[in-house]
Amino acid sequence: MINKLFNFLAISVISFLLLSNESVINLLKKDSVLKPNSTGKKPSTKNIISDPFTVDYSRYDDETNTYFKEIALELEFSDLVKTEPVRWTEDMHIFLEENATPLIRNELNRIVSELNELIDPIEISIVNKKSEANCHIYFDDVNGFLKNISEANREKTRERLNVNCGYFSSGNNNAYLHIDLAKIDGDTDAQKHLLREELTQCLGLFNDSWSYPESMFYQGWTHTTDYAEIDKRLIDLLYN
Repeated sequence: MINKLFNFLAISVISFLLLSNESVINLLKKDSVLKPNSTGKKPSTKNIISDPFTVDYSRYDDETNTYFKEIALELEFSDLVKTEPVRWTEDMHIFLEENATPLIRNELNRIVSELNELIDPIEISIVNKKSEANCHIYFDDVNGFLKNISEANREKTRERLNVNCGYFSSGNNNAYLHIDLAKIDGDTDAQKHLLREELTQCLGLFNDSWSYPESMFYQGWTHTTDYAEIDKRLIDLLYN
């Protein structure tokens, strides 16, 4: 990902693996409860979407479709252009590390709620057991976060983290995010923006763009904390 202004760039690193044809995505349901799962049982998969799939571009105008192809088919660290986008094929279960602030926890609930309104066929939930999660969000400093990275990828990841404050890796229905709160200490809008951007990109909208400054996927440094209308259409195209 290209560094954003003043080294406050939310980097979206895509560890992007091929998904099998039997993959299934679960997203946020409109009526899902945005509280940690406290049943002690492994969260269930309620919805299934068969992949690969074909996007129905007839539902939107050329402007939306062009932006979708830029965000969903292109990659920030590669010249590769995919023929079809990739999406999650299992429910996303999010675990927040214990050092998440109340502001971050409240904002995550808001983001999940909005995604539930935008996505029909899958479910995203917040769980309170790390073992139940397939999406982990970390807020450690760089050294603390790198303990979660394989030794083979540690130094390359360190280089990217040293000059950025947001990072994600997503593939095969698993993801992890890192937000370096120390680099944006006191900038609550930046914290909210990074959480929303990195989580949304984990869903399959991997690229950034200079096309729409109001978009969550804008390449430049921004404090956007809400989805633009065109962002909502992109999420709808990918999952519904």
